[in-house]
Amino acid sequence: MPCTTSRLSEQQIAETLELARASNVASAARLHRVTEQAVYLWRSRYDTLDAEGIRLMRRLERDNKRLAQLLRQRRAEIDFMQSLSHQAPASFGWTLPPAHPPEAVAP
Repeated sequence: MPCTTSRLSEQQIAETLELARASNVASAARLHRVTEQAVYLWRSRYDTLDAEGIRLMRRLERDNKRLAQLLRQRRAEIDFMQSLSHQAPASFGWTLPPAHPPEAVAP
């Protein structure tokens, strides 16, 4: 479900939901010039919350979205680094010292 930013404040959403409970969704939607679908969506998300609760919920949703994006970026970085570590160093033109130094041969 695409997440869009509402043009209404948290207080206006809370008022719209209160009006929808008191009368009907269609009149509440017309009054605030939003679709009935938006009112139903808000009802499913914020029905029992007041304006402050809606504000907190929206902030948490934004933070969650931001953190999920950071997590995806970090996972991509880890995958990239792991793919590099599995490649042979010679393919990058690197030379590694031998694991054990050669034993000196007596003349």
